[in-house]
Amino acid sequence: MVMDAATEAAVSQLLGSSLELNVKVSKVLTLLLEKGVAYKAMLEPGAVLCHPDNRGGLMLNPFDVHSKGAVMLKVGCRLEALQDACCFELAQDSGARELQFLRNCELVENSNGLLCPVSRKERYLSVSCSHTVAFCRACLHGLTSPEESLQPNLGSVLAAKGAEHPFAVMCKNGWEWLVLPSDVEARFGELPQLLQQAMNTQQSVTKNMTEMEVAATIASYYSLLRQKGEQADVLKKATQQAEATQPQCAKYIDSIARWVELYAGGETFPLVKFLAVACKAWCGSIMIGEEFFRSLANAEFKGTAAPFLRAAFLMTQLTSTKVVDGVARLLLRSDVDRLRAAKAAGGLASAENVLKQGWAAYEANPSTDMAKLYSRLMVRVSLVVCQKVKQGREPNLTATTPEECLQLFLSEVKGQSPASSSAPAAPKAKSPGSEPVSLAEWDDAAKHAMHKNPHLRIGSHYVHRAHSGIYALKSVDATGATFESRDLHGDVTSVVTGLEELKSWRVTQACMPELCPQDVAAKKEPLKAMLQERHRCRAQAALWQAYEDFSAKEPKLLFAKHPQALVAGGAFKKNKLRLLPIGMLRVPPTGGPGKGSCVVEHGKSPFVVVPPRQSTEWEKCAALVPYFWLKPAASEEDANMTLVYLSMGDLRVPAWQNTEPIRDGDVLLCTPPAEYFGRM
Repeated sequence: MVMDAATEAAVSQLLGSSLELNVKVSKVLTLLLEKGVAYKAMLEPGAVLCHPDNRGGLMLNPFDVHSKGAVMLKVGCRLEALQDACCFELAQDSGARELQFLRNCELVENSNGLLCPVSRKERYLSVSCSHTVAFCRACLHGLTSPEESLQPNLGSVLAAKGAEHPFAVMCKNGWEWLVLPSDVEARFGELPQLLQQAMNTQQSVTKNMTEMEVAATIASYYSLLRQKGEQADVLKKATQQAEATQPQCAKYIDSIARWVELYAGGETFPLVKFLAVACKAWCGSIMIGEEFFRSLANAEFKGTAAPFLRAAFLMTQLTSTKVVDGVARLLLRSDVDRLRAAKAAGGLASAENVLKQGWAAYEANPSTDMAKLYSRLMVRVSLVVCQKVKQGREPNLTATTPEECLQLFLSEVKGQSPASSSAPAAPKAKSPGSEPVSLAEWDDAAKHAMHKNPHLRIGSHYVHRAHSGIYALKSVDATGATFESRDLHGDVTSVVTGLEELKSWRVTQACMPELCPQDVAAKKEPLKAMLQERHRCRAQAALWQAYEDFSAKEPKLLFAKHPQALVAGGAFKKNKLRLLPIGMLRVPPTGGPGKGSCVVEHGKSPFVVVPPRQSTEWEKCAALVPYFWLKPAASEEDANMTLVYLSMGDLRVPAWQNTEPIRDGDVLLCTPPAEYFGRM
């Protein structure tokens, strides 16, 4: 039914309202259904393509289609879950409809064979359930998949399900869709994007399982299976049960299972239970991340298996204040890798022994307070070992060895103040109200002075109006405090000040002057450090010269769109038209130039040509480069341009050259080689 003026006005009013997205879209769809404009229909997957405006014009990610499809098959599919399926009819206008087909064809061409080809028999464009319908199309077409669970191909996966399986029914018969006529989109161009946003908005807040929750789930399933008398592959079965919900860390659940098996303390999994519970006393849920967890679970340390230290590293991450996108970033894989060296063995053994002693104290009194104290010991030891104390929750911690961390832990267990153990002459000042100061402390002149000046810390930097330069506090005793400054040449200046003058020293974040080491400066000398850039600049100049020499002699070329094409603006004799690339040169990545890259050589060194932005929206186009506008012919017989290589001095550059005479108005077409250079 054609939308009348009254309905159009009502839809326009709703779209312009301040209603919440989901409410607004719900009212619009309800209105269109009531007026008979929109309708519901059973649509087969083969009839539905992706709307070009889906996801802001990005349409689909082919790998997401397969990963989401794999998840759907693992957990099971429900037709009722597709009740929000929504699509538009293809445009009635032939030009607009052709563009919709072309956008989907381009999507398929760039999918590395992961999306089903366009048949041009399709009649609808999805704005929701797009990944689902694309996955069904891929299955019906028997495509191969990058997902391990979907091997050897999607056709065999679908056949194995059987004709009565819900997914097979989905693929064969489709499901019910809400269909909007193309004239609705023609009148309200923003509606497809609005619908896509609303249809993909979750109205409830969900929380994905963290690695520790997955580890605890594995441990729990392991215990249950043991209770049932299971003996074979119990851990493997428990891991599969935990993976069934497809947690966020499913990709590296093998590493989580390895840690549970080898380093969690045996069949009662005491370290799993401790970490899963103790970390909640410090902060909310934090993900460890694949890179760090894999490194931690698979690291081979010298002289010790280090189960307690591994657990301590996890505790440090779980209570980290340095979090990026929900993933702890306080400790890194490089920290773990560094400790695998033989020279780190002594420090690791010491740290493991300290954590073992602390664990014995915790097991003797497994209270909530003891759990907090032991978790604090774990974090302190981890940061001391990794030399990252300054980045932790206690940046002023003065303990510098695992043994000193243990003494702090034991003093806290006894109810004593966690005072510094590394600088007895200049203890860390307590925060106001943290602990009462004893009489003995007040009798010590140095401790008294430090309590009165809580801004002072051994090793921190200070400035004083009477002394030029940056000074570090070295020591404090009953006779005074010593500050030292170092100039560019390493000469040290010492200043001794009385305790009563300490308040006049001010904290600074500035650092002492420092010279770059001569060996480093030699390596960074521009003619050495920028040699590659020097070569690139010479190659860039040569390419510009070559392009200028050839392009200046070319008759006019015409640039067209709908469809995009390069058209001859004059006649060309055979082999007289050469199109060279132009753009900024960059050094190829380590793995070599990507497929489709335009590569020139200068002095045997390859460089990739990065073209200026090419666009059929003329004002957005940075520069129109004919080389990058050529399109492949439908067959080799239709091609009138071929790829040749030109050598000009040290420069070797690809160019398109006409293989036959070209008339005024001919469309320039080429047959691409296996490695097609420069296609837009």
